[in-house]
Amino acid sequence: MFYESIGAQLSQVSEALAADDPSRELDERGRRERRQMTTLLRRIGAIWPDLFCALKEESAILDATRRGALEAVRAKGLIAPGENPGATASDPLERYRQLLCEIDELVILLHTQRGEAWAAETLRTLRGGLAEAAKIQGRLVDAMLAA
Repeated sequence: MFYESIGAQLSQVSEALAADDPSRELDERGRRERRQMTTLLRRIGAIWPDLFCALKEESAILDATRRGALEAVRAKGLIAPGENPGATASDPLERYRQLLCEIDELVILLHTQRGEAWAAETLRTLRGGLAEAAKIQGRLVDAMLAA
C-alpha cells in the first residue's frame, strides 16, 4: 500500500545511513545510492504535510463507496461477507486497510451475482469510488515527482 510503503522506505534509508561509514570515500555506486536516498527523503518531505489529510480524505471516499455497495447488497437480501457493523479500527492506516478488505469482499460477492443488473451497476459504482480515491494518491505521487 502506498501509505505503508512510505514508512518502509524511510526505514530502509535510515538503516543504510546507520550502516554508512562517513569517513569512507564513496565510489560511483555509493554516490548513486546517496543521491537516491537524498531524492527519496526530499520527495517524502514534499508530501509529508499533506499525507495524513490525504489518507483521511481517501478513507472517507472508500467508506462512502463501501456503504453504498452494502446498501445495494442488503436491498437484495444478501449478507456481505465479513460484515461487522461498528467494528471500526481507530488507527487511520488500519482503518484504511480494513476498508480496502471490505470493498474487496464486496467485489467478490458482487461477481457471484454477475448476471444481475443491480450487481453490475454496483460494481461500476465501486470502481468509480476506487478511481476517485486513487486520484488522491495520484496527487501525492505528482507532488513527490515534482520535488
